[in-house]
Amino acid sequence: MHSIVFPRKLRLLYFLFLCVPLFFACEPQQPTAKVERCGSAEYFQYMMDTDPGFSTRNGQVENLINDYYNTLGKGEEALRGGRALIPVVVHILHNGETDPTNVSDAQIQGQIDVMNEDFRRLNADFSSVPADFSAIAGDSRIEFQLARRDPNCQATNGITRQLAGKTFYTSTLNDAKSTAAGGVDPWDTDKYLNIWVVPDLRKGNGSGILGYSSFPADAANVQGFVVEFNFFGDSGTGTSDPSFDRGRTAVHEFGHFFNLKHIWGDDQNNNTTCESASECGGTDFVDDTPNQGIPTFGTPGFPMTDCCTGTSPGIMFMSFMDYVDDSAMLMFSQGQADRMIASLYTTKASLIGSDGLLPPPETAIADLYMQDTPEDIGNEPNNESDRFYISEDIWIRNDHLGVTNQEHQNPTYTAGTPLYVYVRVRNRGCASAATENVRLYWAKASTGLSWPSPWDGSASVGGAVMGGSIGMQPTGAVAGGEYTVLEYTWNSVPNPADYASFGADQTHFCLLARIGDAGDMTTPETSNLGQNVKNNNNIAWKNVNIAASTGGGREASTTVANYSKAEMVVTLRFEDVLKEHSAFEYGNVYVKLDRRLLKQWQASGGKGTDISVEGDLVVVRKAGATMSGIMLKPGEVFAATLIFKEGQKRLGPFVYFLDLVQYNGSPAPANEVGGQRFWVKVWNR
Repeated sequence: MHSIVFPRKLRLLYFLFLCVPLFFACEPQQPTAKVERCGSAEYFQYMMDTDPGFSTRNGQVENLINDYYNTLGKGEEALRGGRALIPVVVHILHNGETDPTNVSDAQIQGQIDVMNEDFRRLNADFSSVPADFSAIAGDSRIEFQLARRDPNCQATNGITRQLAGKTFYTSTLNDAKSTAAGGVDPWDTDKYLNIWVVPDLRKGNGSGILGYSSFPADAANVQGFVVEFNFFGDSGTGTSDPSFDRGRTAVHEFGHFFNLKHIWGDDQNNNTTCESASECGGTDFVDDTPNQGIPTFGTPGFPMTDCCTGTSPGIMFMSFMDYVDDSAMLMFSQGQADRMIASLYTTKASLIGSDGLLPPPETAIADLYMQDTPEDIGNEPNNESDRFYISEDIWIRNDHLGVTNQEHQNPTYTAGTPLYVYVRVRNRGCASAATENVRLYWAKASTGLSWPSPWDGSASVGGAVMGGSIGMQPTGAVAGGEYTVLEYTWNSVPNPADYASFGADQTHFCLLARIGDAGDMTTPETSNLGQNVKNNNNIAWKNVNIAASTGGGREASTTVANYSKAEMVVTLRFEDVLKEHSAFEYGNVYVKLDRRLLKQWQASGGKGTDISVEGDLVVVRKAGATMSGIMLKPGEVFAATLIFKEGQKRLGPFVYFLDLVQYNGSPAPANEVGGQRFWVKVWNR
């Protein structure tokens, strides 16, 4: 086992890009039909032709992205279930406190909302995407939020305001991003996504543009996005031009920020029409976007073909990476989403561990912790998260590339072959934290886990051990606001054959990470694991199972258990996941219980809400359905399999989420024992 330490600067990329020449991606000119909207293609080609170092560095970026691609599965398997929450700071350069250029907080939040909707494929106008392309429209699972802590560890609303130092700003000078040049220096670009909103924005030749963004190959001090105030936000919060009034300038540019190219491949040679195959040699490095010759403008009708793609459905002009009006920009493809995620986890991974979303502590203390959810700010108790067994700071990989790809996988057992577990430990304090030990445990997955059994190896069922230690790692010193990623080699992976008596749930295991010793916890621990995790930020828990396709649906299993020393009357509750696609809305949910458990429940009256029984299956009709009055004796462990069958097939890649939560007695937050989250990945084409 060894520790992989990642302070806020990714060392390789910092070395590569410290002296990188500026490389811009920019948005369109003022609304005039078929005009040059971006100089990135010309600039990129100029640098490739004149600076061999630029070509080398750009190739290294692509190699990193390809390394990520090499860790992906195929089809449904490659879809992401985790989320990345990125801190944003908006710098307003205005012409006066009451001037329209001093855009309102509402306009700023409106822009953040648009970005979150579009990057998550939650935009209301997505319904206008033709079926041919909605079948490959992707959810990047990248979200944005205004920062709550500034680089000096002080509270902030994520917005700075000051008088503009210039009449207009120029993309080729990057002057908005420099205090010395009349703008404002960025906040640490390893921790914050910087946006500059300016009164007037122009290209080097003096013509107006809407905005421009950096690419990953840019130097750290110019990373971010600059936009003219009229094109920032949506029409309800201050934008004035009807062609660009839905906040899609930022969406387009942050595609560039995460290394997307224009959808036509930037090979149009300044032509205004697609004249021949000579326009078709460029690439956007994305496989699922049709070849396209030139940018598209206005609000085209579907289908639209050109000399590169001459048959229906034609070109994907509704992509956020084309040049159509905001009202016609509707989607990222799954390939574009994959490329953005690849860029995030390789060139911008420090944003994921940033402390920018954490309110500063009252005193300059050091405090190591692990997040229960991306909303977790380290408070004790954690009142920000709704579940305590889904930590994205813990993930399993079946390969040795868990830093490159931080998406959690189901463990795959091969005799003699280790698995790898990764734990991110953060310092939410402002002072440097001394090294502490982090202990990692496994347990047979269950909604009814307790502490310390079965994690301490003391529990067994039918001779099969139900938990144990994976190992211990020291964090090393962690500076204030920084983080480290620890890698554990799991050599003694349990053999699924040992759990054959379960019938189901032979291969799924969950994980528990603990910083320090038992006596280091702020709140004394009890046998209730869920409450221990909620009350102590030193403990994090991962119990996520990815459903497998069975031909007729998707299935994933767990166990329902009583590890206490007394009888327990259990309630099982089936819950939706907030702000995610509902499994109940688009399919049918069933649970198949171990026959002994099913009989015990039926013998006690078969109590519950919004459920029925069909043969050996329990039909779960809606979110919030319950099965109650289940009597479990001490040490009883039973398998339970959730089955999802699509009712209304939706075109495209989707991930549905479902929680099975176990309560001791009637369902109420005070008596939650634990739970398991199921990811159901579906891709209909």
